[in-house]
Parts: sequence; structure tokens; C-alpha cells
Amino acid sequence: MTATHQYPSILDAVRGCLVETCQCLNSTELKYVVAGGWVPYLRSEGNALSHPGTNDVDILLGSDWGAVKAATLRLLERGYVPSAKHPFQILKELSVAGRSFVFNVDLMYPTDDTEAVKTIKFKQILDLGVKNTAHQLESRFLASIPLPGMRIIFAQKLWAEFKIEGTLPSGENLSLEIPLMDESGLLISKCRSVDNVKRGRDAFDIFLLLSGRNVGDIVSKLTDLAKSSLEVKGEIRKLVEFLSKPDNSKTFDDRVRDYAALDEAVSPAKSVMALLRPISN
Repeated sequence: MTATHQYPSILDAVRGCLVETCQCLNSTELKYVVAGGWVPYLRSEGNALSHPGTNDVDILLGSDWGAVKAATLRLLERGYVPSAKHPFQILKELSVAGRSFVFNVDLMYPTDDTEAVKTIKFKQILDLGVKNTAHQLESRFLASIPLPGMRIIFAQKLWAEFKIEGTLPSGENLSLEIPLMDESGLLISKCRSVDNVKRGRDAFDIFLLLSGRNVGDIVSKLTDLAKSSLEVKGEIRKLVEFLSKPDNSKTFDDRVRDYAALDEAVSPAKSVMALLRPISN
């Protein structure tokens, strides 16, 4: 799993992982979308606030499971290995400033099945032919983890091609187009997760996009989506109701300030509510 290229920083290395992952997936018939931290990082370029970047790669998989399996095999052929702990992760070892780090690619599938989300119902991709114990009958599978409410990403095409450059683990520089989730898709996905204590940066991601140069276009698209989808309106309403509670509003503001130096008079929660409340009504 060892790579030859020496990356100068963690972010450069994970960018290399993203580029190599998308290069592999683009060479197959798989329909997929890059999600997670790469969305606010790449789509906020040029904003007054800067995004700190991300440490992994999140891939939202399409529904053709034959294509999913073929794409996964392509990644394994390129030196990615399954995680022993998390069945939805494949790992790549890269060298950063002379030290080895392991980076993960998370494989996710969109679902509206609330039970699948509550019970974390993994969707099997590939039988690895290995057992947890010598006496276990079933083999370990490489799998994907459910991402709630995200069928709309494919149904409404809430993504667009984005050109990215990076250095592959081989040392080759590569430029390619990747299907990157758009800002409206990311915001819809964050409406449900922002109250999770383990996802403190979601608040910053929301504020970053809704205070940037494209805020008018983002709000306009969310408005159109909410008019045609009660589900989207419901997700936005959940966020507005969450932020309407003083304790939650303060928590949201504090989390944003963990990543941004803002004037004390600025309340990110109130700014977000002012933009989203008309959409949720």
C-alpha cells in the first residue's frame, strides 16, 4: 500500500487521494457524486471566509450495483485496501513529509429508508472472502453506508462537473473533471446533521456557503426546490426550527467561530435563519 510520492501536507495528500479515486471511478460506468468536506472547500473558493479543508474522501454511489462493484474492484487494483473496522471504508497509505498516513474513502448510498439509517443498514458491495473468526460462517463484505434523504442529489441533479488538479501517489500531476455535489445539495444534507455533537463543522459549512459570493444563486435554487419538493422544504424547516431555539443558536454561533474570526455583533445563526425562513414557510 506504500506510495512513492512525498506530499508536503495532509491536504495535498488527501487531494491526491481524491484525484486518484475519481480517476478510477471515471474510468468505469459508475454514476457517483463527490460529497462531504470537498464540497464547501472547493465551492467556496474566492469567498471572504476560507475553508480549512478535509481529511477524507466521501463518495455517494449511484444505484447500478454492478457498476459499483466494478468501480470498487478498480480501486482495490490501485492499492486501496478494505478497513478492518469500518466495512464502508477503503484505505490508502500516503507519505506526507516523510511520515506515512492512512487516508480513507467512505462509500455511501442514498436512501429514504429511515430504518436503514437508524440501524445503519450497510449495503453489500463485494465479498472479501475473509472471516472475522475461523468459526464464522459468513465472510466479510466491503459495503456502503446509508446517507439519509440524498436520493434527491441524483433525482434533481444537484451536482455539477468541477475541474480539479492534484498529484497522484505515483507523482504524476493530473487534472480532471469530477461530479461535485452543489451547494444546495450540501445544505440539504446538513439540515439534519447540524445538531450532531460530533459534526461541529457542519455549522461552519452552512454559514460559509450562505455568506459567500454565490449566496443569491444558492437561495434561489433552494427556493425552487422547496416549491417542488415537500421533503426539501421539510429539511430546511428542521434547520430553521433548530436555530430558532436560543441554546441551539448559541451553539451554532460558537461552532462557526471555531473556524472563523467574526465580529461579536455577528450572529451566524440569525443570518442563516433570515435567508432560510422564507423558504421554509
